[in-house]
Amino acid sequence: MFFIHLQTEKVKAFKCGTFGASSLRERHLATGDFDGNLNIWNVDDTTSPVYSAAAHKEIINCIDGVGGPMIGSGAPELVTGSRDGSVKVWDPRQKGKPVATMEPAAGEDRRDCWAVTFGNSYNSEERVVCAGYDNGDIKMFDLRMMTLRWEINVKNGVCGLEFDRKNIEMNKLVATTLESKFFIFDVRTQHPKKGFSYLSEKVCVFARCLGMKVLKPKLQETDFNLPLIEPGVPIKPQKIADVKKLLTLHFGEEWEMMADLKFYREIIQRRETTEDQSEDELEGGIMEDIEDF
Repeated sequence: MFFIHLQTEKVKAFKCGTFGASSLRERHLATGDFDGNLNIWNVDDTTSPVYSAAAHKEIINCIDGVGGPMIGSGAPELVTGSRDGSVKVWDPRQKGKPVATMEPAAGEDRRDCWAVTFGNSYNSEERVVCAGYDNGDIKMFDLRMMTLRWEINVKNGVCGLEFDRKNIEMNKLVATTLESKFFIFDVRTQHPKKGFSYLSEKVCVFARCLGMKVLKPKLQETDFNLPLIEPGVPIKPQKIADVKKLLTLHFGEEWEMMADLKFYREIIQRRETTEDQSEDELEGGIMEDIEDF
C-alpha cells in the first residue's frame, strides 16, 4: 500500500477547512483564512485555488459544507462564520458573492461567530444553518424561508455545533461551550414559545488522578457517595470499584479503550488487589504510582 503525502504552504494562514461541499471524485478543500478569504483548492494541484472570494471583512472562524457526497439532497453549499458577526452561505458554482447573508441590522451589536453547521438537508429544498456566537447565542436560520427559525442563549461562548446527520430531517443538535459544558437539543419538535427541549451537562475533567487536585467542578454528592468536588481541593481515594464507576459515568462505557485515559487505567489495574488496604495505605500506593508515570 502506498501513501502520498502532500504538503503546501500559503502566504495567509488557514483558520478552518472542510471537504463537505466536495464530491468524492473532485476532492476539493474549502478553507477560510485570517484575512477573511474563502478559497477552494484542488488537493491534487494547490498552485492556485479553483474558487476564491473575499468573503468577510475579518477572520473566518468556522466553515462547514453540505451536498458534496450526498445525492438528491440539494446543491453543494458552504457556510462561513466570521468575527465581523456575519454568517454567509456560498454556492461554489456561483462566483464572487454569497447566496445568503445573515448579519445584524445596522447599529446592532456584532458578535463574534465561532461555529456554524448545516442540517435538515433531507431533500432538494429544505436546509437550515445553525450558528454559535461568543456571547452564548445559538441561532437557527431556515434557508428555504430565509427566516430566523429559533434562537437561544446558553450563557457561554459556543465552540462547536453539529447535527447528528445532515441529510435527514432534524433530529439532534449538539452544542459545546466554554467552561466544559455541552447541550443536546431535540430538534424534532419545536414549541412555539419555548423552542426545542434540551439537556445540558458539565464534563468533569480530571487534571490529575485520585488523591490529587481536580481543576474542574463538580460531581453531585449522590455520585457513588463521593464528596462534592471543588476546584483545587484534594480528593481522598475511594474504592477502585467506585473509581471505575466514576470514570464510566463521565467518559462512557468505552473509557478503558481511550488512549487519553491510559494513565487512569494502568493505575487502577495496579491497585485492584489493594481494596482491603487502609485509606492511608491506598492513598500512598496510588501516589507512588502517579510518581512512577
